Amino acid sequence: MHDKSASPSWSLGPATSLPGWFDIQGSQLAFLDIYRLEVPDIDSVKSVIQGLLHDGAISYCRFHYAEAGMAAYVVTSTLPHGRTEAEEFSLQLQRERGNERLINEASQYERCVVQTLEGPWGPIIRVRIVDIDEGTLEAPFPVERRLLEERLGVIQSMSCHWLFANGRSRFEIAVYSRPNERFPHDTPAAMEMRLIDMGERMLLSLFALTPRKSSVPGM
Repeated sequence: MHDKSASPSWSLGPATSLPGWFDIQGSQLAFLDIYRLEVPDIDSVKSVIQGLLHDGAISYCRFHYAEAGMAAYVVTSTLPHGRTEAEEFSLQLQRERGNERLINEASQYERCVVQTLEGPWGPIIRVRIVDIDEGTLEAPFPVERRLLEERLGVIQSMSCHWLFANGRSRFEIAVYSRPNERFPHDTPAAMEMRLIDMGERMLLSLFALTPRKSSVPGM
């Protein structure tokens, strides 16, 4: 998660079509003058919302895949001065484990799952949440996470999140989906696999197209 101490504000955006505030070159998204990733199935993207949140502290980009009932997000912010990547990972993991416990204690099923992975830049936190609201421009997902009321036996939505740090930057890549008529016999496992596939394509392309922090000037 990102520091949300300031009130939400859009200092740039939102934009509703390609191209926009982020530098989109072909099928790639470039941001912070350093980072680059591949946008999955960019020809299927119907709209983009992008801009700065919380007085410019958080950069935000949302790709909407209307026909598939999915959306993909890239959110970045800067680590507090003096905080290391290891400290950030520890704090994020503690926060996400706490969220996992609170959500599941209040639910009738395992609604939230938190895992840790190893990546080329270091450890990654992966979170899966069932029945989560996509939010509004005033409280945009995934910066804000609001749960939907449970409906037993019905999956209303699902999200997967990857959180990690590189140098002075923290990242969250998230993918969101609701049930869609393109997948009439969908299962929770199948929906989760679609989310993981899209999110990991974005994640792996970021690692492949962007140098590690030691190679980035000023890091």
